[in-house]
Amino acid sequence: MLSSIFSSLLLLTATILPLHVSASSSHSIGNARRRHHSRLAQVGTTHSNPSITTILVQPDAPSSTDLAARTTYPLPTGWAAGGCIFDAPARYLTGYAYQESGMTVEKCTTTCQSMGYIYAGLEYTEQCFCGNYENTAGSTGLGTILADSYCSAVGSDGSPCGGWWSLSLFIYTAPASTATSSSSAVASASASSSTSNWVNQGCVSDSSSRTLTGYSESKLTGWTVSGCTNLCASKGYSIAGLEVATQCFCGNSLSTTATKLESWSCGWYCYGTGDVCGGSWALSIYSTSSLTSLLSNSSSSSSSAAASSTATPTATSASSARASSSAVISSVVSATSSAASASASAVADSSKAVYVHMMVGNTYPYTQADWLTQITLAAGAGFDGFALNIGSDSWQWTQVSYAYAAAASFGTSFKLFISFDMSVLPCTAYSNGAALQLYITTYGSHSNQAWYKNKILASTFAGSDCTFGYSGWDAGWQGAFKTPLKSAGYNVFFLPSVFVDPSTFSSVNVIDGELNWNGAWPTGSTDLTFSSTDEAYISGLGTKSFATTVSPVFFTHYGVDSYNKNWIYRSDDWLYSYRWDQLIANRARFDLVEALTWNDYGESSYIGPISGAQPNSQAWVDGFDHTPLLEINKYYAAAFKTGVYPTVSTDKVYLMARPHPVNAVASADSVPTPTNGGYSQDKFYALVFAKSAATVTLTSSVGSVTQDVAAGVTRLSYALVAGSTMKVTMTRSGSSVVNYQPSFTFNGSPTTYNFNYQIYASS
Repeated sequence: MLSSIFSSLLLLTATILPLHVSASSSHSIGNARRRHHSRLAQVGTTHSNPSITTILVQPDAPSSTDLAARTTYPLPTGWAAGGCIFDAPARYLTGYAYQESGMTVEKCTTTCQSMGYIYAGLEYTEQCFCGNYENTAGSTGLGTILADSYCSAVGSDGSPCGGWWSLSLFIYTAPASTATSSSSAVASASASSSTSNWVNQGCVSDSSSRTLTGYSESKLTGWTVSGCTNLCASKGYSIAGLEVATQCFCGNSLSTTATKLESWSCGWYCYGTGDVCGGSWALSIYSTSSLTSLLSNSSSSSSSAAASSTATPTATSASSARASSSAVISSVVSATSSAASASASAVADSSKAVYVHMMVGNTYPYTQADWLTQITLAAGAGFDGFALNIGSDSWQWTQVSYAYAAAASFGTSFKLFISFDMSVLPCTAYSNGAALQLYITTYGSHSNQAWYKNKILASTFAGSDCTFGYSGWDAGWQGAFKTPLKSAGYNVFFLPSVFVDPSTFSSVNVIDGELNWNGAWPTGSTDLTFSSTDEAYISGLGTKSFATTVSPVFFTHYGVDSYNKNWIYRSDDWLYSYRWDQLIANRARFDLVEALTWNDYGESSYIGPISGAQPNSQAWVDGFDHTPLLEINKYYAAAFKTGVYPTVSTDKVYLMARPHPVNAVASADSVPTPTNGGYSQDKFYALVFAKSAATVTLTSSVGSVTQDVAAGVTRLSYALVAGSTMKVTMTRSGSSVVNYQPSFTFNGSPTTYNFNYQIYASS
């Protein structure tokens, strides 16, 4: 199973950091840097690449003591120890990786197994790597077997957790009771003796039309060679082919399009054995006849070989690297693709929908009941669903499962879709697409999955730097994400938010549309306009779909010792209200709006309650309630969906204000006043909901201002100075209908800088 020991190894002279997935991620919004957060606030530990002279001059084979230790440590069911393996920057396991304090073998193997991977590796105490094949290319010595003493690190429960560029490897072999299906078990019992002379004849290409067309069977738990050959023999076939360890194909001849491939194209091992079990679109052929005669009998021509070659991705190393990605699709799709296809006709697209961006990375302590609470609140506020921002933490997979389960218990009206945070998810190799595809194959047929134009809706934050091993981001997303999913029966409506020149959108093949993330906030000192932020996107997209955003606030205040992001986007003048008015006025030009955000506390843009896990943002979030926005959103969302503003049935006023003057000097803040802070004004803002014409008076220490308002919604503002309070009254026909003064003082001497807004609502 494992790679053979290298007889000679060259010195690795470069000091290269290993792949560590930190909890934070930085990515651009225009010229600014934005960072999404998750539970882990600290930057991941790093260690430098060792030289061969310090670790691999004479690699040792496992000793008898090593082997004994492997058998005594209690491993999770179905997993076997694979020894200590030399790792390197190219990575021995390339499917998925994450870092977490308190790592154990059980945590790592459980994560890898849940994501469809059969190999798990632990390294440097806190790192977990997953994969479906063993990569030995790209770094000298990668995959070399080491003595177990090199994997001396232990996890929080004493389990082996690798070492310094040394990977404690584990392989999922599946319990014997589930390793074979009933059909293959019968085949094994009846034909075991007849296939003992079937041997591996080599590697050949496969395609969607299939090289072996007689019979096929897929098993997520994986095949053995004998299981597959016995199955084929029992069905009366003379050739067996194994692909990505999970698929068995049978036939009596190879198709005319089959071509011989290099042996490395069939780089997968059968679960728990050293037998070769194919690759991505590559069959390991087992038969009594030689591959030469089989190909000769198939009358394969040079023209068909050229056609097969053309079908292979043109990316650098894509043909070999794609195995990890394809396996996830291949092993999962058989059970779900038909259901996904059926859902296409069952799910009717709503002409208009309003979603809200949910940071899964800030939900670490959530239970399924917590998700149901959030969904209930969001649905009551007029939101049609959550755009689930997915980062790299392994536990986010569990939270997504809670979200879908909670949505199902709420009812099918509340939809969910995945928004991949490509500022933190890896996307340089073809295999990186596997984890992204898995979310779609797992939830694409779910009753609460969002669809648009009869396709599964999927989005991103960023992603224009993602090539997945191809020549550019367009080809990369197409080849490593969209096309494999479509081939597997999952037709995706790809609506990313990428930060590139909008005029290029019409020439980008992979996108079905574009989400204008930056449309939510003004980046300068004046209010936002639709023409300044959205028109260029609509023009650049041509016939493709346009979606845009709305947000209440943006302020973040991290110092250089943490995330090093400290600025505002101007949120004055009731940004949330006037931006909604712009979208409603232009609603005929697009169908989808995404509110930013439900719970991004680090950037103060949250609409929902303060709950879950904050990313060290308590200093500017705690005590600053934004939930009155839920009532406001319900009003505007209804107007966007129907084209008619609802009739106001209750007199009410909402107030919003920052806690201190723009030029105030904080007495105990190591982080300076935020960039662009001067764009804001020292005012408080009133959003007046009036059943009929009325008179509104705003009062502060500066004085007061009175304004007549019509029925409906009116935005007003008035000046604040240090020490000011704020008050609003609404009268009609000489009678007071609103008289509201929240507990608020404009603090002229703050301890720390805070440009977040507190939002109040009259009773």
